[in-house]
Amino acid sequence: MLSKYKKIYLLNLIICSIVVVKFSNLFNKKENISKNVLVSDCKCKSNEYVELGPKKNGSYLVRFNNKSYQIDPTEQVFTCDLYNSLRRGPNQKVISYSLFGKNTKYYKLIYETANKIEKIYPDHIIRIYHNESLDKTFICDLECSKRHLDFCNIKKLPLDIYNKINYRKN
Repeated sequence: MLSKYKKIYLLNLIICSIVVVKFSNLFNKKENISKNVLVSDCKCKSNEYVELGPKKNGSYLVRFNNKSYQIDPTEQVFTCDLYNSLRRGPNQKVISYSLFGKNTKYYKLIYETANKIEKIYPDHIIRIYHNESLDKTFICDLECSKRHLDFCNIKKLPLDIYNKINYRKN
């Protein structure tokens, strides 16, 4: 038989455990993100996510920060990964480059090019298409410092686009 103090101790222990679990879920945003949310791989964008609302009449409601819009995926061609394509919204003005390989001499050129384009075409987005050979730290550093620049991993392109690119190569 448990003494009165042991019962109180166990009850307090259970209550404290429940409180700790509830508070940890409140502050762990990754745990609270629903399945219909896209996130960036870069830490500087850890609080930025694209939320896809329920499908209505063939369209999804897309929300990013305080903006929202409807999108019909059957009428769109996404030429970057979904996170970067959807967070920018419709009617994007894009300047694109391709960068493949591990040669770091091109990294400096990307910084210089991004600075020039930002001044000359301030309402444009730069997309740099790459495979998985680029250094992830370089990618995140540049995406975090240049908000008008997106890196698009060709391995994450929608399948129909990727197949068309490969078809042209053969």
